[in-house]
Amino acid sequence: MGTYPGPYQQDIESEDGDWLSNDQQRLRHRVEVQSMQIEKILARHQIQAEVDGGSIRPGWIDFDLQAQLSGGWQRFHQLKDEFVNILNVPEVKMERQNGSFRILVKKEVPHPVDLLDLNDANPGMKGVGVSLGIDEEGRPVLLNLSSADVNNILITGVEGAGKSGLLRTFTISLALANRQSDVQIGVITAGNGSKSIVTRPNPLYPMNYLPHLLFPVVTTVADAIEALEFMVEEVDYRIENDLSTPLIVLLIDDLDWLLAQGGQAIFEPLATLVEVSAEAGLRLIVSATHFQ
Repeated sequence: MGTYPGPYQQDIESEDGDWLSNDQQRLRHRVEVQSMQIEKILARHQIQAEVDGGSIRPGWIDFDLQAQLSGGWQRFHQLKDEFVNILNVPEVKMERQNGSFRILVKKEVPHPVDLLDLNDANPGMKGVGVSLGIDEEGRPVLLNLSSADVNNILITGVEGAGKSGLLRTFTISLALANRQSDVQIGVITAGNGSKSIVTRPNPLYPMNYLPHLLFPVVTTVADAIEALEFMVEEVDYRIENDLSTPLIVLLIDDLDWLLAQGGQAIFEPLATLVEVSAEAGLRLIVSATHFQ
């Protein structure tokens, strides 16, 4: 989170006290412009107030106000739609606490990042690399799955948070950036409680077209059990013969539901894979709604 003591400050201070680099220039400019716009709106309605600092956090820019609101909270709150229109933002919230007022301005949603462009911009990725996107400063987010510092990955979030979409990004990025001789992929995708796992359009099902797949995308509980048992046999063979390449990446979506449906038949081979994954050149990338 960044903080700023006033609307026209020339730099934005980060949480640890360091001044942010030039990568934050556009954000700094946005803060300055929005501060001036807020004060102009308030002045137009003859509200004595000025922006007096605030904070920058993921998704929002918060502006603290020094204000004397003779018309009270209701008059201030009626300006919400005008703030949205003038600031040209998706949403504005207003808060008051202990006589202080704050305007919360939602940041613009960034444009999607094209994986092809991202991979072209990072041709020198080492090992089995994955491009996941860019951070808030515009820098690529890269992950080297073949690094000794990277083991298995758990993705958690509420339903609809985008876990399946992130697994899809992992899978496509792996296939785009790595040869079949360097990485092999397995995909088990889950759903909403039927005998067939996939009962609605699933973002992982089209991964069937990738040449890196060890087996077709798994869409039933029975096939999931069979695929996990196959993977146990594969890692046993690798360990016996001291093999760890090519890297195998096994992606499992909605593990909670899969365990609820398959029970020990799912849990036991999965536990074995987790235990020996590093030694056998296997990486598990798993999504779940609840982590236990």
